[in-house]
Amino acid sequence: MPEHSIMLYAIEAGESVVNDAAISRVLEQIEELPSEETITREHANLVSTARTAYNRLNEEEKLAISNLSKLVLLEGKINELLAQYDDDLKVTNLIQTINSLSEINDINSDYEIAIDNARLAYNNLTASQRLQITNLSTLENLEAKLVLSKTDEKIADTTADVDWLISYLPSLATVTLADKLEIRKVRLQYDSLSADVKMLVKEYEKLVALEEKIQKLEKGALET
Repeated sequence: MPEHSIMLYAIEAGESVVNDAAISRVLEQIEELPSEETITREHANLVSTARTAYNRLNEEEKLAISNLSKLVLLEGKINELLAQYDDDLKVTNLIQTINSLSEINDINSDYEIAIDNARLAYNNLTASQRLQITNLSTLENLEAKLVLSKTDEKIADTTADVDWLISYLPSLATVTLADKLEIRKVRLQYDSLSADVKMLVKEYEKLVALEEKIQKLEKGALET
């Protein structure tokens, strides 16, 4: 045998080699991640990178990752934050859309699709998200204006016209959410009057009472 013989050690089939450097890198990556209390959605890439590094380890190396629980907890938190961000974005976008539509002076059938899409977006929100739409009444006004423009209903210009419209609205005892659009249309008719003429509308208190009843019915529907 040669004086300086070289001994070769073959790795048996199925035996894995532990890379201590790789283990150390993953441990450090996870350790350097923010805490569950301070993490934000901006840290999503860091969490994802740490997960990728962990997944590249072999099974024996993974067993050496003593802070894996921190990574798992942060992944759950990031998912919550991203979901919340998506929800917030839906609310913000809808509010902006309604505000943009409200700037149009002459609402007509050209804007029907846009108004219908805004209503569809609202209907697809959760109950808690709907409560965040602070300009819902603006959307309802747009819908009422659209109906008026399509039916060519006469715009009231006297107290008699508005009193007549209010008198034909349902009573407080029988009003339902299905009457909301008609009530909103009468409100638009009332709002179109001059300040002096508004003071002469005898049935105004009924209109206000019906609007308040509709609000209560809506609140009840959202809470169920």
